Amino acid sequence: MNSAVAALKRSNFGKAGRQGAKALFAFTARSLQQASTLLVTLLAARILPPAQYGIYSLGIVFIVLVQTMTYTGFYQFILTTKDDDKAVLSTCFWMIVGLVSLASLGLALAAFPLEWIFQAKPLGTVLLLLALIQPLASIGAWSSAAMLRRGEIMRNFTVMFAQNLVALVGGVLLLWFWHSIYALVAFRYLRVMTGAVLYAALGRDRPQLLFRKDLARKATAFSGGLYGSRMPRTCCSACSIPPQRWGCTASAAASRRAPPMSSTSRCSALPPPSSARPHDRTRTLRSRSPALREQSHC
Repeated sequence: MNSAVAALKRSNFGKAGRQGAKALFAFTARSLQQASTLLVTLLAARILPPAQYGIYSLGIVFIVLVQTMTYTGFYQFILTTKDDDKAVLSTCFWMIVGLVSLASLGLALAAFPLEWIFQAKPLGTVLLLLALIQPLASIGAWSSAAMLRRGEIMRNFTVMFAQNLVALVGGVLLLWFWHSIYALVAFRYLRVMTGAVLYAALGRDRPQLLFRKDLARKATAFSGGLYGSRMPRTCCSACSIPPQRWGCTASAAASRRAPPMSSTSRCSALPPPSSARPHDRTRTLRSRSPALREQSHC
């Protein structure tokens, strides 16, 4: 009897230990994404010129809006609906990819007008490059939702851990050897492409040529409230960023392009010497100083 109780305790302890290890791994995988982004951001702020870092930060503001469309609405519908798995996954795949592709196309078309509005020269190219990779990122988000729907939670966190680890190492190396704003763009590409490859290799679901209109209407009705509640909040948080965070863009770039002043130009910038005669300057000084006025009366 005592041996059976001891065996049951050991079994419960082992099960609790395994659950704790899984929870710790999930927390590590989720935290690694934030840690990699923070470390690469700090390294970029240390290495890159302020204007380039600010332009990248401004570009990420618009990318966050696209990512909000990716992980809100249809993504949540995949996790919560009770309909047939095959129909839900296939229909939501085309809706997620279609929505993100339209948003990315709009951002790509607005890239160079935004560059002109903010007077930030590389912003258009940065936005265009970041917009091109978003449809592939939406496929990775769909694969993640499919894994979670099927209960493959640890496999999803394994992909997330490997993806963020590769992005962390690659982002640090890119910035260390390539001091450019495009190293940060390559860092985003590396993260998205690594996730796409891992989800394609480890995921069981593939897109199907199946689209149910009734599910599409149901998913749209479900997602409309989420988009309506989160998109304005995301836009407000983006607009609340002060212009100083947007990078010292035009003024800093202009100050770096301006040639240093030579000694001749500095001298020419000084005010010309007074043309008054010596006794006129003495008279002026005497009129201003009480001590000199007393000496002049003596």
